[in-house]
Amino acid sequence: MQLEWWNNFISLESSDSVDIKRKLLVLNACTYIGGLIILYFGLNASFDHQPLLKLSLLSGSAFLFLNVILLQWHKKLNIALSLYAIVSAPFFLSIVYSGGNENTGLYWIFLVPITLFVFFGHVKGLILNIIIFIGLAVMLINPEYILAEYRSEETSRFIASYIVNMAFCFINEFFRSRSHEELAMMNFEKQRQANSDPLTVLPNRRFVESIFFKMAISSPQNYLPLMFVVLDIDFFKKVNDTYGHDIGDEVLKHIAMLLKTNTRDTDIVARTGGEEFLIIFPSTSLEQGLEVTKKIKNIIEKTPFTKENKTGNILVNITVSMGCVSIDCVNEIDIALKQADELLYQAKNNGRNRIEYSITDCSELLSVHAK
Repeated sequence: MQLEWWNNFISLESSDSVDIKRKLLVLNACTYIGGLIILYFGLNASFDHQPLLKLSLLSGSAFLFLNVILLQWHKKLNIALSLYAIVSAPFFLSIVYSGGNENTGLYWIFLVPITLFVFFGHVKGLILNIIIFIGLAVMLINPEYILAEYRSEETSRFIASYIVNMAFCFINEFFRSRSHEELAMMNFEKQRQANSDPLTVLPNRRFVESIFFKMAISSPQNYLPLMFVVLDIDFFKKVNDTYGHDIGDEVLKHIAMLLKTNTRDTDIVARTGGEEFLIIFPSTSLEQGLEVTKKIKNIIEKTPFTKENKTGNILVNITVSMGCVSIDCVNEIDIALKQADELLYQAKNNGRNRIEYSITDCSELLSVHAK
């Protein structure tokens, strides 16, 4: 099955949560460590001689602590990171503009590329770093417009080392991001393989029980009413005994293909074991589901499996027996599956190549049977 289909059911939240924790850890480190350092220098700066510096340091420290406090309230990390970027840019530029304590402001700017790449990734981080670098370069190339007094040798070396620092931070974040994506896809593929049948590549029983049912129970409004169709190939053992298990496997893949091509992308077609399949029709009434089920039964009957081999053509006529149950509440899922199995066996006992169905209401059980 296409990976796009699996994306509807298998998420990468576990991989994403690791990255979120990493960003949150760095933000807290910048806040508590950096905020305390900035506060210390701010308290020791003089209003008389360095009013701009003192104001920048105290307001910068206050913002850092206020930002994480608000994060505990609104729980939206992206907002906290965006505020950090919006405020940190003018803050660090003001430090360079004023010169900091004894013209040492340039030394603190090397923290900027690291944090921006960590918070925003290699693309957005690079854009933000370039914007800040342009602001720095403009001030340093035009020293007459700033309060600080940097030596020309100091500014030229700073610009060169800042570019190198930014480049290495970009390279590190770029390959870290690639590694994260590869690990996330590996995790996704492992989940997909664990929840799919290796022969037909359809979802398996584990997928139905551990993923789909959980989603249906957590968001019943997106799935009810649900219709379950348990399908079993008639006299499949005879196919294996006559043509061998290799042909039997190809017949199973043939049936899987017919089921997938005659159902919607939102429907679930799973192989639950042997020659048994399960079709789940979300948001489908009994009448709608029966119409599709009868269509599938007729298509299978009219589409025999054929294959050419050295001894001649193989033609396998296939019929299926089906047990169908429709429910309108998720509390009846287990009961519905058991009843669908019972109806399947009833269809086989009643002559095979037929459909037995019922509708399960939350308050009462109504059963109707049909050929």
